[in-house]
Amino acid sequence: MSGKCLSVLFLLCALLLTIPGGAVPLSYRVGLGDDPEVPRILREFTDVSPEAWYGESLAFVFQRGLFQGTSATTFSPLQAMTRAMGAEVLWRHAGAPKQALPLPGSEVPSSAWYAPAVSWAWESGILCGDNAGTCAPEALLTREMLVTLLWRYA
Repeated sequence: MSGKCLSVLFLLCALLLTIPGGAVPLSYRVGLGDDPEVPRILREFTDVSPEAWYGESLAFVFQRGLFQGTSATTFSPLQAMTRAMGAEVLWRHAGAPKQALPLPGSEVPSSAWYAPAVSWAWESGILCGDNAGTCAPEALLTREMLVTLLWRYA
């Protein structure tokens, strides 16, 4: 399996754990148990217990810059993801490519924190309109949409 496929598979697992109804403890470990940075990373967030079952996975995606948390001190591991958050993670995984054009006629303001990621995902054909034909970046990311995003990204 190629490195990109493995990365996308790991992203799928990590993202599914943050979607409502998807928080199922896994016995799989990402192999960071001996990394001295894991406890430090987990202590940075006031809403994450260092003993949390998902702690190593959280540290893994944080160390790689895929997830940054919802503030300097909170990660919000139980918060549902939006379509914009999903686009942001894939955009970061792709190396945060620059996009020259904002979304034409979109409901995404150029000042939104997710504007570059959503623009990239839209232009790349990864994030397409919802049933109403809008971008809907603030809409919740369903499992079906996540699988679709990952399929288009891969």
